[in-house]
Formats: sequence, C-alpha cells, structure tokens
Amino acid sequence: MSLPLDARREVQDAFERILEESSFSVFVAPTGSGKSRVFAHRRSLLEEYGKVVHVLPLRSLVEDLAVDLACRLGSDVVGYQAGIREISYVVEGGGRCRVLSPLEARGSNVKVVDHDEYMLHPYTVTTYDSYSLSLLLSPLPEIMLSWYGHPDMSIAVAGLSLNMLDEVHLLAPDTVDGVEGVERAKAWGFVASVVKLVELLGGRVVYATATIQPELVRLVQDVVKVRPKVLLVASKWVHERYSRVVGDVDWHDVGELAGDVVEEYLDSLETRVDVREPYEVVLELCRLEESSKILSVLNTVGRAVQVYNAVKRVCREHGYQVLLVHGRMSRLHRAHIVSKIFEDNRRIVLVATQVVEAGLDLDFDVLVTDVAPLDSLVQRTGRILRHRVNGRKGLVIVSVSENAISSCETVYGVDCRKVASELRELVGECRGRVDWRFSCPEKCTAYRLLLKPVESVDRLRENVAKHYRNVFELLYTQYADLENRIKVFEERFRGSVVRDAVRVPLLVVWRGLRDVVEAPLWLTKKLAGSRAIADRLVVEVIDVDSGESLEMQLHCNPTAFVESLEERPLSTLKAVVKKVKSRLESRFSKPYPRVVGLKLGENVYDGELGLVQTTVI
Repeated sequence: MSLPLDARREVQDAFERILEESSFSVFVAPTGSGKSRVFAHRRSLLEEYGKVVHVLPLRSLVEDLAVDLACRLGSDVVGYQAGIREISYVVEGGGRCRVLSPLEARGSNVKVVDHDEYMLHPYTVTTYDSYSLSLLLSPLPEIMLSWYGHPDMSIAVAGLSLNMLDEVHLLAPDTVDGVEGVERAKAWGFVASVVKLVELLGGRVVYATATIQPELVRLVQDVVKVRPKVLLVASKWVHERYSRVVGDVDWHDVGELAGDVVEEYLDSLETRVDVREPYEVVLELCRLEESSKILSVLNTVGRAVQVYNAVKRVCREHGYQVLLVHGRMSRLHRAHIVSKIFEDNRRIVLVATQVVEAGLDLDFDVLVTDVAPLDSLVQRTGRILRHRVNGRKGLVIVSVSENAISSCETVYGVDCRKVASELRELVGECRGRVDWRFSCPEKCTAYRLLLKPVESVDRLRENVAKHYRNVFELLYTQYADLENRIKVFEERFRGSVVRDAVRVPLLVVWRGLRDVVEAPLWLTKKLAGSRAIADRLVVEVIDVDSGESLEMQLHCNPTAFVESLEERPLSTLKAVVKKVKSRLESRFSKPYPRVVGLKLGENVYDGELGLVQTTVI
C-alpha cells in the first residue's frame, strides 16, 4: 500500500515547485511512493529540464529501472551507463515491460535500452561508481584508452542536467567497514561534492530517499554552504524533527494525504521479533500454507544460500516456487531469476540479500529478515503490502538470533544487539502493530528509532569535509596526462570515491553462457589462494575500423594480480590494455581492448547458487 493517485499528484506538483526554488533539493517520501519514477509520471518535467542523470547505488537496480523508464518514456529517450553489456526487454499486454530472460528466444518484439557511456540521452540511468569515475577522471571508454581523458565533458553533462541521487546507504559491501564507517564518510563526501560542483555549473541535484536523518541533510548543507529545499512527505512529529535541524521544510502531512491507506496498512500488518533462525521461520510458514508470497532477506550471501538450501525441498513440497537471488550471481543468472518472479501468481518463496532493498517493484505478503540497521529494515519492509488489495494481510518477522546479530555487525559495523533490543521493545509496546512506511503514529512507527539523532555527527562531518576537499583538489588540479591523474586518484581514494571496497570481475559460465560476477576483494583473495581462479586474464578486443574482434587469454598470477588491483585498480587494468594494444598494432589499426575478468575455475560458479563459499558467514 502506498500513496493513492491523487496524493501522488499533489506530491509531484510540490516536487516541481522545489526544483525551481533551489539547486539542491531533498525528496523524502515513503517507500513505494514513486520517487524513482517521478519523471515517468511527469514527462513535462523532463521536457522542461531537458536532461536527467539518475544515479543508483547498485548495478542490479539499473536494469529494472532503465527498462521501466524506457517502456514509459521511449527507448530513444532512456540510456544507461554501467558495466552491463546489454539490457533487453519485451513489451507485454497492457503496455507493461519486463526484462528479457537470457534463456528466452529473441523475437521481433524484443527491444534494447541504449548503452550510453557518455551520458548523452535525455534520461541516463547510471551507478555511483560509473558516475564518479566519469566526473573525476574521464568518460568510461576513455579511462583505459585515452592519453589525456576528458572529464570536462562529463562535468558539462552534469552541469546541464538534473542529477537525481538515489539511496546512497545501499552502497554497503558484504563484509566489514560498511557505510556506517569508512564508506559512510566517502559516500556523503561524494554527495556533497556533486551538490557543490553542479551548483557552481548552474545545474540541479535531487537526493531522493525514504530514510535519511535530518542531521545528514544539515551536514551536507554545512559542508557545501548550499541550503537545500526539502520536500517531506511524513507525519507531524517528523516534520517537527526536520524543522529543528534543517529549518524550513515543504511538508505534506501523510495522514491528510492518505489517512485511509495509513490506517488500512496498520490494520493489515503485524510485526514480530523472533529468536529463531530465518530458515526455521520460513519452513513453518511453508508448512502452514497461509501466505502465498514470502520474501526472506539475509545480510550476507552465505546466510542467504544457507536459508535457500534449508527450505527449498519442504517449501516446494507444499507448492511454493523457491528462488534465490543475491549480488554474487552473474547478471544473466540474476536476470533469469527476476524474470521468474514476475512469471505468474503462484506461491513463491524468494530468498535474497540487499539487492532487493530498493528499485525492484516487488510485492510480497510476508518478510522474514535478519536484523539490520533501521534504514535497511525500512527498505526491506517496503517490499511488503506494496500494492493495495482488499482483505490482504501482511507479516514482518525480524530474526534476532545470535547468527543474525553477528552477520548484521559484520556487514554494517553497528551495534545490532542494541537495534534488536530497541525493536523488541517497540514491537512489545505496540503489540505488533508497527508502522514501517508512513512514520505514524509516532509511538508505534519504526521511524521513531530510525530518526534518532546521528551519533558522533561532528566526527562524521569532519571526515565528510576532508573527503569533499580531496575531491575538489583533484578536480581543480591540472595533470600532465590521465595516467598521472589516475595515480593521484588511487592514492587518495583507493580506487573508488564512493566506496572503500574494490570489486573484482570474474569470468564465469552459466548454462553455457559466459558472463561476469563482480566479487568483493576479500573473497577473490580466498579464491585465488585456493586456486579456484585459473591463471588466465580474459581480454576482448574489437578493431574500431574493421569491426573484427578476438579474445585473448593472458597468462597471469591471480594472487599477484588481485594484490595489484587492491593497491592500484585502474592503473593495473590500464597497464593490461596498453600491453594488449602493443601486441595487436600490426593486426588492428584501432584496437579497443576491454578487460573482461579473471577466469574462474571449472565448477566453482554454481549454476543454482551463484558464487558462494563453503563456509557460511
């Protein structure tokens, strides 16, 4: 259940107004209220501003949003900038579009979203990684090949665009030092940098979220000296909280906008805190056969695989389709699973990680989740009762088992035992009638915990300001060539200006199809150490003039290569490209090499489970 149509229109009208009033806007509204697709509903806005660059935290979200927008706005309007070779989709009955499964036959009704590496389409969907590299170094095709690079082109695009930044907190890795620590300062430092850069160029920035604490808005304001215009769709007490911290807010009372929906949501949803493991809860639900659509979200890939293996036989015996999706699946594998979710209305159990927290338009009856930080829990519960159906009931079950708490602390680096205790107290006080979406009533909403003042905000502000200064020093300094610029970038930012963890491309084979999995550095090291990675680095080369292509498999030491990536990721890849070009100068007039990835050993990638470890973390 989300805002009704008339309420959405009122909010969209307000969104138009705030865009006119400030170069920096913050759009805070409940999950499922259409923030990510606001330009699809207001095409006149896109025509007025001419260009939108929409930045997402996860590559897995790009595909779904790009297809949905291309379906509504037209494939000539929407393009994407991300490390995805192709995004294909089909138009079905009623004009609805869906991502094409890689196993489906390609008929005449198949359409393709344009790959837009220079962000030149009227609406470009990209990721924080691609967007940041384009702004600070060079458009992506030039980073590996150009001597000088042209970041000025990407900067000009940003300055001429309305830049929509989406849910930066989802940049969390699947190991320690999440966005609550080092990465949090990096992520918000980059957001602040974009706000200032675009403001100087006369463009617009919108930060869209369901979960931001007002101290973070104020932090960005203090660092960049640009006062944002905040559009807030929430209850009165949230308005008062924001007003105390950030000043004047364009507030729309969610109770007045959607009072009937809010009341129906509260009456339809029950929340429980359970000490059992998630798989035990899912097994019980399958045996009861009372819920048709069950979503289980775990904090790590290892735990997701554990739950999937534990429940699939029993749940299938009770008529459920059981699926697994996580961030260590190849794109083709994941696209196939997502396409099966939308196949029909059969009973389904989807076991997943954080990849389902935002973007995907999923609607389930029951959520069984590991305990996690409140912003993540709000995103996860946003997949429950998403659409309004009379008489429908929903259930949220949060596991606070020792393993769930441990995984939460490993991934997010916060005191998850405290989160579990506070959540248990809230559920007890409210007898299970807890709001996860509309921030009301104050006594019984998870936002009461989520919107607590940010701890150590002065220290965070100091780290954000430091990161912000480093970004602008890189932007303002002239370098002899792109190679020197990359060297400084790597020294200051360890290969990424938005996250603290390098991800390594691994070439895998899924159902006879070649694809790439981006693995975290710590896992790649383990795989290399156990000789699960072959001593081959795969590079594809296309001759720009003739169109001729070939594949090269370069001999390399996987452990040494991964260590080099950790220290100097871009320089390492650029050295490979330079080596390949020199080898092919006599054969190709204009060789265009692309590093595909390290070749994973046979049978390491599981066609059902993806890239997993034998040890659950």
